[in-house]
Amino acid sequence: MWAVLCVAVVTLSNAQTAKIQFVHNSPDEAVGNVDVYLDMVKVVTLSFRKASPLTQVDTGVHVFQVRKSSNGLVLYSNSSYNVIPGSNKIAMIHGLIDTAFVQNVTSSIDTINKVPTRVVKNALTYDRNPDGKDRSFKVTVKDIVTSTSLFSNNQVMLFQGITGLNAADVKGEGEGLFIARNIYYGEFGEYRYTKAGASTKYIFTKANTSISIGEFTYNFTGKDSLAGVLFTSGFSRVADTIYSKKSLNQTNDIDSLIYNTYNKYGSAGMAFIAWPDGTVDTLKTEKKYLNSVKSIGEKLDVVVYPNPVTDKLFVMFDNAKSETVSLQIIDLQGKAYSLDYISSDLNNGKAELNMQYLSKGMYFISIQVGDKKGVQKLIVE
Repeated sequence: MWAVLCVAVVTLSNAQTAKIQFVHNSPDEAVGNVDVYLDMVKVVTLSFRKASPLTQVDTGVHVFQVRKSSNGLVLYSNSSYNVIPGSNKIAMIHGLIDTAFVQNVTSSIDTINKVPTRVVKNALTYDRNPDGKDRSFKVTVKDIVTSTSLFSNNQVMLFQGITGLNAADVKGEGEGLFIARNIYYGEFGEYRYTKAGASTKYIFTKANTSISIGEFTYNFTGKDSLAGVLFTSGFSRVADTIYSKKSLNQTNDIDSLIYNTYNKYGSAGMAFIAWPDGTVDTLKTEKKYLNSVKSIGEKLDVVVYPNPVTDKLFVMFDNAKSETVSLQIIDLQGKAYSLDYISSDLNNGKAELNMQYLSKGMYFISIQVGDKKGVQKLIVE
C-alpha cells in the first residue's frame, strides 16, 4: 500500500496559534485514507499508520471533521472543538466503523459492547475488546511535548490502539518505571523517560500480572532529547465468522470461532513511534501480540474447488505429519453442518464432499491440522 501524506497550508486569521499533530490509527479496511478538516478547510490527508507534522492552527472553537478520502463521507465530526493558545496536541484517529458492507452478510449483535459486529469484505469480523471498551471510530486528543532536556534522554507516551487487547502494563526492559499501568484500548498514558541512544525493549504484560502479551524494540540513536508518542496498532485477533452465541459469553473461551491472523490491512498487533516532525518509526517485533483469549496458531493453506460449487467439492490441505484433522462447514450465523464424505484421505490432506444437501448461499470451510488452522469462503449454488 502506497503511503499518502499531503499537508495543506492553513491560513491563519489571527496571531494566536497552536499546533496539532494528526495520526491515522484506524485499522478498519473500510476507512482507507482520510482527510482532516478544520472549519471545512482540508488540513491533511493521511494513510493508515501515518502522521502529520505538528501543524499550526488558529486558536478558538472549530468544526473538526475526519472524512473518507475516496468519497468525502464524514466519519467523525466535532462542531465545538476548542484550540487553546500555545498548546501542542496530538489527535489520534482510531477505532472501527462497525457497519456491515458485504452483500448478503448480516451483522450480529455484540451483547458486551451493545454494537453490531463488524463484517469486512472477506466476511471476517473484528474481535471485540475483551474489557468491553468502545472501539467505534473516533478521535482522541492529548497534550504533547516535543522535547526534553534531561541528560539528552528521550520521552515517550503510550497510546493503546489494538482493538482486541486486554488492559496492559508496559515497561522498558531493565528500566525501573513503567511506561503505562493498567492502560486500556483507546487510552493515552503519560510521558516517561527512556535512555537516549539505547535499544530498548518494551514488554507488554496483561495488567497486574507477569503474563507477557507483546514485546517490541526501538533504538533511539539520533533522536536525542526528542519526545514521541508510542502507539500500538492493529488487531490481537480477527474472527473468521460472525460471533456465535457462545462467543458472546465473556466467561467462556471463544472456541466456537474460527480465527487466524489478519495480514491484509490492519495486520496483527504492531507498535510505532510518531515524532513531532511527522516521522513514524516502526518498532521491531520481538513477540507479537497474543490473542486475548487464546494464542494464534499457524495458518494452514487450504484449497477447495470448484468454488462456487453445486454438487461435489474437492478439498486439499497440508498434512505432512499425518496429524489429527478437524473439518467443519459453517454458515454465516455460526451453525456447523455434518459432512457428507464421498471419499476421504485426511492423513494425506484430501477429501471429496457432497454439497447437494446444503442450501444455496455463503459458507466457510474450516480445517484444523494440529496447531494449524485454515479457512476458505465457499459459495454453494
